Amino acid sequence: MAAMGNLMKSLEMRRLERRMSQSELAAILGITQGHYSKISSGKLKLSKRLRASAEQWLGSFSSTYEGSDSERLKQLLGIIDASCAEAMHILNTK
Repeated sequence: MAAMGNLMKSLEMRRLERRMSQSELAAILGITQGHYSKISSGKLKLSKRLRASAEQWLGSFSSTYEGSDSERLKQLLGIIDASCAEAMHILNTK
């Protein structure tokens, strides 16, 4: 539970540093602003896929990243894949 709290704190800190709205970050993560708001307030839990998307998004800002272009592309495709999977999950649960 503490790890999830730390992840959400990191997401919020990075979102605010980048002057992003909740809607902008939610779109990147493949969820709605309302869903993001509920997760950030602790009303909903992070799914495994959303947690993976969030961790990948946060990891994309690592100042120590020294991977090749193909490794970076794989990372970005992983983010997209996780976001699409989360969007499909949300659509299928409504």
